[in-house]
Amino acid sequence: MTTCLITRPTAHQATPLSHEGEELLLHCSGAPRSVAELAALLHQPVQVMKVLIGDLLDCEALELTNPDGPAADGNVPILEALLDGLRKL
Repeated sequence: MTTCLITRPTAHQATPLSHEGEELLLHCSGAPRSVAELAALLHQPVQVMKVLIGDLLDCEALELTNPDGPAADGNVPILEALLDGLRKL
């Protein structure tokens, strides 16, 4: 559910898509979105989104991505120190 996806630049040149597929690609263009977030935006159960996402991954309209976050900034040692501190509690 936390897997992030983004629309590939060539997505709209792929096979014709359903209305839901087009809407999902629109929500994923510009910024990565998680599966859970997409399910909420499209008012669909996560299981339905997984099937739709699988189809879009198969036709290479979507790709998996990692959003920029704390680990991307090189804060891994800080996060490890925080985790060690929490374990000691």
